[in-house]
Amino acid sequence: MVLERNRLTGGGVTAGIDFGFRLLAELGGVELAKEVQLQMEYAPEPPFAGHPSTADAETVKVLKERGLTFFSEIAPIDASLASRIR
Repeated sequence: MVLERNRLTGGGVTAGIDFGFRLLAELGGVELAKEVQLQMEYAPEPPFAGHPSTADAETVKVLKERGLTFFSEIAPIDASLASRIR
């Protein structure tokens, strides 16, 4: 990946994913890029930690809290849909 003036370029699959994280960090901030990478568990040698065992504790905590909120909100929808299938 190359960042030159107002242009950011990259190529290839892994380089493209790394490029996406770098772009996300530039546009949305490093913390957001860390969170997305950790959610993907992308860890070949990424710009940020891609696995809970190597991620910083604050990023893991934020994602766990966000996941609890998400799952508590989605559970009633899942139950409703499951009842229609049976």
